[in-house]
Amino acid sequence: MNKKLLIGGSLLVVLAVAAGVFIWLGKSKTPTSSSSKSSDLGIKPIENMITWSDPAGFTFNYPDTLKVDKHDEDQENYAHVELTDAAHPGKIIIWAKDLPLTKSQVAVANVDEWVSADKQLASSNVLDTELGGQTAKKILVGQNQLVLGAIYDGLLFTVEGELTDNAYWSKVYDQITSSFAFDPTADNSSATGDSGATDVSVDEEEVVE
Repeated sequence: MNKKLLIGGSLLVVLAVAAGVFIWLGKSKTPTSSSSKSSDLGIKPIENMITWSDPAGFTFNYPDTLKVDKHDEDQENYAHVELTDAAHPGKIIIWAKDLPLTKSQVAVANVDEWVSADKQLASSNVLDTELGGQTAKKILVGQNQLVLGAIYDGLLFTVEGELTDNAYWSKVYDQITSSFAFDPTADNSSATGDSGATDVSVDEEEVVE
């Protein structure tokens, strides 16, 4: 009888120790698991965005790490805004131009005619999309060049991307085109004037891949 009690008591002690070890191991693994999960989510820091407001009648947001050249020397076009980054080869240029002419020397009436009037664009991959709420065309020219264009208020607006560093510039291109908006109050009746960037930070949620 005493032996049974002794054996039973010993088993209880062993089970208690095993349970304690199991609980301790579980707690010790928890921080590693949580850290690994956060890493897998790929949470990136919020980028500081600046709003560019152009007298030609449009606005867009872009990362404050980019260098902006508004090409004041260009007296032919209504807008010529070039965005570059010294750390990433490539660039994005936003244009506002007079409407191109068809073969009949008549200004194009819509984006379909714009693409058809340009042999290089017409022979490339063309997708239907929008820019600033307007019907637009997105064209992949070659491997690393994107052109997105829309007609608004009698002008052709295009966002041209030379995406040499594709992973970087593709993201920037999407940020610019998705935030692009036309300003109906703007007066673009004259050629290129002084453009300016309004230093307004834009709150963005953390990007989770």
